[in-house]
Amino acid sequence: MFSRFFIDRPVFASVLSLLILIAGGVAIFALPIARYPEIVPPTIQITAVYPGADAQTVAESVAAPIEQELSGVRNLIYFNSQSANNGAARIVWRHCRRRTASRQVGRARRSLPLRTRGPLGIAKVFTDQVPAK
Repeated sequence: MFSRFFIDRPVFASVLSLLILIAGGVAIFALPIARYPEIVPPTIQITAVYPGADAQTVAESVAAPIEQELSGVRNLIYFNSQSANNGAARIVWRHCRRRTASRQVGRARRSLPLRTRGPLGIAKVFTDQVPAK
């Protein structure tokens, strides 16, 4: 059959295997990186500062309204928030577009305390491009 052809001609089979290997090696360097799929979904990071507030106050008055708005977003895998005693809150959510994040945070901004209504940091972070620590 088909395999008998290669069994009878081992040199031809070896040369063909080497040609396929070389073609694969050339193709891997010619393939643009944009064609590779996203391994890890992008992460949106929101940073808010409430000067002079402790962690509990920041969690209740800053992080909670933003989390309420995030809970209705489509394709949201999960999110978590961290509040610190220096008045900073960081909310991280995965697999969402930055435009959607800006819209949802804009809705939540109306219920934030006046001192936190300044610029909120909204950044899209690709965690598969950040080196491991």
